[in-house]
Amino acid sequence: MKITQPYFICFIACINLIVINGLTTTTLSVFDSQFLAEFKCTTAALKWRDSITNGTYLLLVFIIGILIDKKRPKIMMLFGNLVLIIALFSYSFATTLQSTYFFHILFGVALVSAGPSASVILVSNWFEKNKGMALGFTLAGTSLGGFIFPPTVEYLIINVGWRNTFLLLSMLPTILFIILYFYVKDAPNQKLSEEIILEQTPLLAGKTFEEVIRLPLFWFISICGMFTFFSVVSIVSNLFLHTKELKFNSYQASGIISIYFGMAFLGKIFISLFSDYYNKFKVFIACAIGLTIGCLGLINLNEDILIPCIMLIGLTWGGIYSIYTILALNAFGLKAAGKITGAINLFEGIGSFLAPVVAGYLFDKTKSYALGFQLATILMFLTSIFSIIFYYKTKFNESI
Repeated sequence: MKITQPYFICFIACINLIVINGLTTTTLSVFDSQFLAEFKCTTAALKWRDSITNGTYLLLVFIIGILIDKKRPKIMMLFGNLVLIIALFSYSFATTLQSTYFFHILFGVALVSAGPSASVILVSNWFEKNKGMALGFTLAGTSLGGFIFPPTVEYLIINVGWRNTFLLLSMLPTILFIILYFYVKDAPNQKLSEEIILEQTPLLAGKTFEEVIRLPLFWFISICGMFTFFSVVSIVSNLFLHTKELKFNSYQASGIISIYFGMAFLGKIFISLFSDYYNKFKVFIACAIGLTIGCLGLINLNEDILIPCIMLIGLTWGGIYSIYTILALNAFGLKAAGKITGAINLFEGIGSFLAPVVAGYLFDKTKSYALGFQLATILMFLTSIFSIIFYYKTKFNESI
């Protein structure tokens, strides 16, 4: 095995998450103004699209986790990118809001198949040392897509229209599909037969799913994942419209979204790297408190502190997401990683499913995002308190 090959796999996994996460979740809010004008619908009805994506993810995540364990991550990543190609291409022909709901089912299938679970397990197969750094870099792709795409998509919408923009975006998973098919292997010792793959990869190391669900750490990660995903998704999925409400123009609004994802990218890289040298759980607690403060700052709907709050939310969210993924892999191993990450993602999916439509509903009722941001702040405050209590009650192992 060439010494550079694991880093190539890590790079491709990061690119995969840039495309998959960026084009199924984070970027689509840039189209909101176009869709509200085109389909003449309410914000809550529009945000059902996001909840359909997240709901599909929620329904399939555990099943896909089992398939990742059995079929290996590469084939699931290929399948997810193929579904995304179909969804993006078809979206350009949407004529009603209801027709877009079906495409968001496909987005959910693409996200759950080729998203973070498959990418994390693929990279974990290639790294024994510096795993925190490798996983942090890989997971940074979930934010980097949100940094790159919003201003790019806004530019394309203005110059070629939203329908042609979807056609152009469909080229990205097409290119990625080709790269994955020809240049990516599931593990360093992959051979032609499935039996040899199973014998020569680290997938057999670790705890069983039945053992893991009895551990307090599993339930801590799952519940914190649900609360943080609800809080962050409720903010990010409505951030474009919120900034427009504060009289920012479309370019400024998309730029603020890019700032958020840029900071989340930095959080996933540098906080993950920092956690390789310092107690991960203490870093997690600090990030949870920081995210709570950021959400609290948004409640006043003050444009003067909007960008600092968004920067803090992005940075600390990137740290939380990376650290609890690393905690799970280090503590539970890879023996049943697909099932375990699938179960954790199930809780995340509940938060992601509820967040956009609840925030949109509260806005339709109050004509303000303040109440939605208050709810996000409360959930993050509970996460912070829960983290501190868990740490001191369990005397969490500092070596993990």
